[in-house]
Amino acid sequence: MIQDLTSKKLIGATEVMNGVYYLKPSARGAVFATICTKEAILWHQRLGHPSFGSLSSLLDSCDFHLNKEQLSCCDVCHRAKQARNPFTISTNKAERPFSLIHCDLWDRYHTPSLGGCHYFLCIVNDFSRTIWVFLLNDKTKTDNRLVDFCSMMKTQFGGHVQTLRSDNGKEFTNKPLQTYFRENEILHETSCVNTPQQNGRIERKNHHILNVARALRFQTSLTLKIGVNVCLQQHILLMGLLQKF
Repeated sequence: MIQDLTSKKLIGATEVMNGVYYLKPSARGAVFATICTKEAILWHQRLGHPSFGSLSSLLDSCDFHLNKEQLSCCDVCHRAKQARNPFTISTNKAERPFSLIHCDLWDRYHTPSLGGCHYFLCIVNDFSRTIWVFLLNDKTKTDNRLVDFCSMMKTQFGGHVQTLRSDNGKEFTNKPLQTYFRENEILHETSCVNTPQQNGRIERKNHHILNVARALRFQTSLTLKIGVNVCLQQHILLMGLLQKF
């Protein structure tokens, strides 16, 4: 062994092989130390940072003391479980019919309806909560359907659409439709990106329509291949009859 005379530090070690000293690579020492961690925090970390209620159910089986104040300041929980604050329920309501309408286009469904339609356009009058649903075989026909709807409301009901609220889909923001809005003095409001809550009334209507369509499919025991769109057509016809009364 080769050592420093002053510090006694190991410089190297040799090994005799066939009468020759071979210098072996020096091995570095390592020191291992344990860190004292409170049992509650240790179990909290081992189990994937569960909530205080879930961790308290292990008190009898694991026999450790649980302090809520220690877990409330866990930085990992705050970063891993953070969520956006819920949107407050809107109490605003239009004062006149057709002063505000909500529009949304349901995304393409893989199974077409009996008429070959993959989409449906949903329009809600904010004042009366009346709903119109139009089946479409192509999303590019959305602007034509909206123009026809605004003309029909002016002719049949004597109402002028003042504000139209939708998402940022290209079917609502294309140039021909925007030109029509400017020429007829219709204000187009769009929700922020990835924030459907700002147009929540039409989203809730879509959710209700799909729930009714699924309920009718389960009731009639239709297959998934044709059941959803057939029941959707039946529900749209039923809503059209109810709006006449």
